[in-house]
Amino acid sequence: MKLIILVSCVMCFSSVAFSASVDKSLIFLQKYGYLDSTPISSNKFSRLRDEKNYSKALKRFQRFYGLNPTGIANTETLLALDLPRCGVKDPNTSKQTRHKRYTFMDQSLWKKRDLTYKISKYSYHLDRNLVERDIEKAFAEWSKYTDFTFTNSKSQNADIDIRFERRDHGDGDPFDGPGGVLAHSEVRFTMVE
Repeated sequence: MKLIILVSCVMCFSSVAFSASVDKSLIFLQKYGYLDSTPISSNKFSRLRDEKNYSKALKRFQRFYGLNPTGIANTETLLALDLPRCGVKDPNTSKQTRHKRYTFMDQSLWKKRDLTYKISKYSYHLDRNLVERDIEKAFAEWSKYTDFTFTNSKSQNADIDIRFERRDHGDGDPFDGPGGVLAHSEVRFTMVE
């Protein structure tokens, strides 16, 4: 009798864990553009259609991240869902091919190669000198692998504005706290561009 209860408990916990992982992946797929955000239907036909769409969206995510495209929320996929990431939706998530990550729709954003940056808002928790040094090192590393150079500028017209923000920071895309979205970028064009 004790064995049966233990097996039942393990099966219940496994079912709850699986359900939670599907919920988590569903939220992620909607948030990052793999799945539209329409509510899940309750009738049988619509649920079947929703399951097919979910599986297709999960396959697109898996391809984009270089995983085996099974359409199943397996351990490898769930680990990829937990990786810290930029808050911007992944590009071209509706296509069936793998894409370069960290590019702006596979196009160069700037016509010029010598870019300026400024840090307009610092973190309260980090030393300013360390922040400046680490950002300078990061740009130096990028310069090694791209045709861009990056120069620190105090100008209001710098090409790149770096700000350390929390939660809702006025752009309509709030950060979700520790362990969630680490950063995101916005593309802003002037009237000249």
